[in-house]
Amino acid sequence: MPRVITLTPAPALDVTITADSLRPGHSHRVAPAHRRLGGKGINVANILAQQGFDAQAMGLINERDVREAGGLDPRLALRFTDTDTPLRSTWSIFSVEDGDTAMFNEPAPPFTPEDYDRLAADVRRCATEAELLVVSGSVPANLDPGFLPALLGDVAAGGVDAIVDTQGRSLIDACAQRPLWVKPNHHELAAALGHDDVCAGAQQLLAAGARGVAVSMGADGLLLVTEQRGLHARLDAPVAGNPTGAGDAVVAALAAAHLTGEDLDAAAVRCIAWSAAAVLSPVAGTLPAQWEELSHRVDIREVHTTKGTAQ
Repeated sequence: MPRVITLTPAPALDVTITADSLRPGHSHRVAPAHRRLGGKGINVANILAQQGFDAQAMGLINERDVREAGGLDPRLALRFTDTDTPLRSTWSIFSVEDGDTAMFNEPAPPFTPEDYDRLAADVRRCATEAELLVVSGSVPANLDPGFLPALLGDVAAGGVDAIVDTQGRSLIDACAQRPLWVKPNHHELAAALGHDDVCAGAQQLLAAGARGVAVSMGADGLLLVTEQRGLHARLDAPVAGNPTGAGDAVVAALAAAHLTGEDLDAAAVRCIAWSAAAVLSPVAGTLPAQWEELSHRVDIREVHTTKGTAQ
C-alpha cells in the first residue's frame, strides 16, 4: 500500500505550451504542446513517485479521461473514483524570452453529491493503510463546506497526518483538524485572511489549529512556521524557467520530509531545492536531477516568533 495518498478535488488535463516569446495580436509557431493528467495533488504524487516514494493519486476522474490523458510516472499508483463529469482543462503558456507564464484555468466542474460521497468513502478506505494524506488544489464551488473538514477529521482519527494546500475558506476550515502543514502562497494567504502580512497570517493559521504553516513567496522564498520555530528559506539567486509547478514541488517536499523524518532545517532545504528544480522543468509535476545541486545553494535564517505574532 502507498505511504502517501494525494487527493485532487478538481483534476484537470494540463496543457503546457512553450513559446520563444508572446506577442498579443500575433500568431506564434510553437513546439508540440505537452498534455498530461494533472491538478495539484496529482502533480504532488507524480513528483513523489518520481523520487522513489510510494504514492497514490486520488480524485474524481472518469476512466476514459485517465486513458486519454496519461503522461504520469509509471511508478505512481492511481485510484480514481469514476464520474460522468468530464475532465476540465488548464493551459500554461510559458514565454522563454521574458520568463513569464500565462495561466488559463477552466473552473472546477460541479460534481454530483453522489460523486463526492463515493470519493470520500474511497479516500477513507485507502487512508487506513497510509501514513499521510495530501489534499491539494482548488475546491469545486458546489462542494459542501463541511466535506473537507469532515474527511480530514476522519483521517486524523485513524492516526493519519495531513498536508493541505487549498484556498479561501477551505484553507481556514482545514486548520481546525490539526493538519501537519497547510501551504498557501502569499497571494492565497492574503485573500483568505484579508491582509498581506505574511508572518502574522502564518500565526493566524497556527492559532486556527494548523501544526505547521508553509507560505511560498515566489523568488522571495518560503516561510516555514511551527509552534516551536520559524524559518525563512530562499535560494541564493533565482533560477529562470517555468514557475507553474513550484508550489506543488514544495508540497511534495514537505511530504517527503515527513516520511523521512527530517527536521525543520532539512525540510526547508528540500522545499527550496525541489521548488527551484521544478522551475527548471518545462511542465509541472516533474523534478529534474538538478535539485541535489540546488540544495547546496539554500540560505536559511531563523524567524523569531511569539504567540500571535512573527517577526
